[in-house]
Amino acid sequence: MSDYVEIDIGEFPKDWDVRKLKDVIIKAKSGGTPRRNVPEYWNGNIPFAKIQDITKSGKYLYNTEEFITEKGLENSNAWIVPKDSLLLTIYGSLGFVAINKIPVATNQAIIGIIPNKNIIDTEFLYYWYLYFKPYWSKFIKKGTQPNLTLEIVLNSSVPILPLEEQKKIVELLQKATDIYYTLKDYIIQIRNSTETITKVIRKELLTKGIGHRDYVETDIGEFPKDWEVRRLNEIAIIRSGFSERKRDENSKVIHLRPDNIDNETDRIVFHRIVYIPESPKIERYLLRHLDIVLVNTNGSIDHIGKLGIIDMPLNQKITFSNHLTAIRIVSKDVEPYYIYYLLSWYHLNGSFKKVVKNQAGKWNLNLDTIRNLLIPLPPLEEQKKIVELLQKVDELIIRFNDFLQNLEDEANTLYKSILRLALTGKLTEDWRRQIILLRSVVIPYLVYQASKIKGRPVYMTELMKYLFLLQKEYNINLAYNFEPYKYGPFTPQLYKDLEELKDRIEVKEVKDNVDKSLITSKELPQVNQDIANAVNDLINRFGNKDLKELLSYVYKKYPEYTVKSELNLDEFLK
Repeated sequence: MSDYVEIDIGEFPKDWDVRKLKDVIIKAKSGGTPRRNVPEYWNGNIPFAKIQDITKSGKYLYNTEEFITEKGLENSNAWIVPKDSLLLTIYGSLGFVAINKIPVATNQAIIGIIPNKNIIDTEFLYYWYLYFKPYWSKFIKKGTQPNLTLEIVLNSSVPILPLEEQKKIVELLQKATDIYYTLKDYIIQIRNSTETITKVIRKELLTKGIGHRDYVETDIGEFPKDWEVRRLNEIAIIRSGFSERKRDENSKVIHLRPDNIDNETDRIVFHRIVYIPESPKIERYLLRHLDIVLVNTNGSIDHIGKLGIIDMPLNQKITFSNHLTAIRIVSKDVEPYYIYYLLSWYHLNGSFKKVVKNQAGKWNLNLDTIRNLLIPLPPLEEQKKIVELLQKVDELIIRFNDFLQNLEDEANTLYKSILRLALTGKLTEDWRRQIILLRSVVIPYLVYQASKIKGRPVYMTELMKYLFLLQKEYNINLAYNFEPYKYGPFTPQLYKDLEELKDRIEVKEVKDNVDKSLITSKELPQVNQDIANAVNDLINRFGNKDLKELLSYVYKKYPEYTVKSELNLDEFLK
């Protein structure tokens, strides 16, 4: 009974059910956005969730950036998603999920899902769609925008398993998630500490030098007495690039842009390369070995001043855009790498932010500002020693960051593996075996004892209600999910169990006005005393009652399970 079966979304225990989402929820609906040009629709008391609220919230959504009014709600497709529902993004950043811990309205890019908690636990559904996220791409039509629809989501597959097993899986995954995010937080802290240490080392070497005792105050700070201060244009040729709209993928001329300067490492990275046509005009914009390339405009203020150095001999032509500045050191008493590290330090300590200008919404570090940058210059030999030390620090930092990245990648892989193992039943295998073993003795024992008292086989409907009462009133944990159905509480799992027990249980199909199945047990298995006492007490209470009386008791005591009943109890009891 613990074997696995393969379906289109993975391998699952064969005693699990797989259904469409629409069959296990109360409601699912996307939201809507009130008109932005109507002030009375906004800044009210109703939290209004957008995609960015979901993507940055983590597992639980506690607040939103925006709020709408009752009028905004009434005059849009927005609706109130009750607390402890599931929110799923369907446009752009699709497949992100969160559980809202407050009632919210949402925009049209988010579907609010209210689970039927008699069938599926909200937290389990959250983890399921976290695991399911990569599968969404299979359902998006080719040639269209990568968006989901309500129909696609409603028809997505969801495994249905005992609620108790769902809760056990949630408990395991919550522990794994806590450990995973604790590790990620530690990695972030270590990276921040490493960045701080790097700044301190660079500041010390680039402002104090090596082995100095006497310092003097200059226009740009205190430096060793034997250093001089010069303007950048006195030691370098400084050029802006050009805008080239023509592209030629067959060309070998690379055109560097701001996004070729890595935002994290101050390195030139050759990804998303643009090639432009060969022409005489590009000759004056060609870069050489040891040219420094600096971002001067068209980015965020934090990106302005990012730079890289052409640190390898060039085997092809490289030009640069008008959003970049190229700096070529021409003074023989200046080491290019020293200037690279100094300008990198200027960016790190915020010096460039003080001199950038905002023109028409764009930040700009103009060419004159760059040319007039004041540069503290040690003697050439000291420059080389400083560069040597900083390169060693860089090597150590790169190796350490590689280690941290590998650690993070392994943590991501491990977490995804735990998600997969948990949500395909592998981590609860032992628990499931125990439940299956328990059912395999309780069902035959119950059928045998009931048949003995009744003097006839047990009806399927009777057995269903007996097992329901064992769970509800005797706390015998059979881990059945009972749902409202035609004749009150029902679980499809019983049919699977009877099929597995066919060597010990006989199910005979008959034409009967009351039921179509009669069940007998071929043996009386051994059970522990607690189970024997519970079953015997149940049979003493209901064994001599006919099906009408049994149903009457269940319907009256547990009316929440009769909402889908096809049985008119008053007519039935006549």
